[in-house]
Amino acid sequence: AEKQVDLIKKFGKDYSGLDLSGVAFKGFRSHKFDTNLKGANFAKSNLTQAQFGSANLQGANFQGAILHKASFIVAHLKDADFRGAHLQGATFHQCKFHNAKLTKLDFSKSDISGSWFDGADLRQAKLSGAKNMWVLSFRGANLAHAQLQGLDLEIANFRGADLTNANIAKAQARL
Repeated sequence: AEKQVDLIKKFGKDYSGLDLSGVAFKGFRSHKFDTNLKGANFAKSNLTQAQFGSANLQGANFQGAILHKASFIVAHLKDADFRGAHLQGATFHQCKFHNAKLTKLDFSKSDISGSWFDGADLRQAKLSGAKNMWVLSFRGANLAHAQLQGLDLEIANFRGADLTNANIAKAQARL
């Protein structure tokens, strides 16, 4: 049975505008221990170097948040809203961004290794320059006008994705 620390039950959902830099909101996946932050509001919060390992952040709001060098390891980010967030140096390892709002985000200095972006809205997002060492999935994602140049997308899944006017120059891909 999975255990969970329920921060929503303990502290509520509103963390907006707070300085939470360096806070560890992480569970321990190896011990089947997750952190519940489902629907949390981190809008305009400073989350510099915050850690969200093994966290359920489904539907969380990160609009305008500062996420410099924040770490999301095996985080569940379905339906999360990151529009206007600052991601410089953020790490997203094996994260699930299913149906997330990622419009115009700059992932260029981030690590998105092994993450899933199925159904995500990545219109005008900048992924060129992002570290992506593992398989990525963009099934059904909207990548219209996205910047993908130079990425290694050789085994990425783009089934049903909208790549209208996406820049894939110098990308290694099988589309």
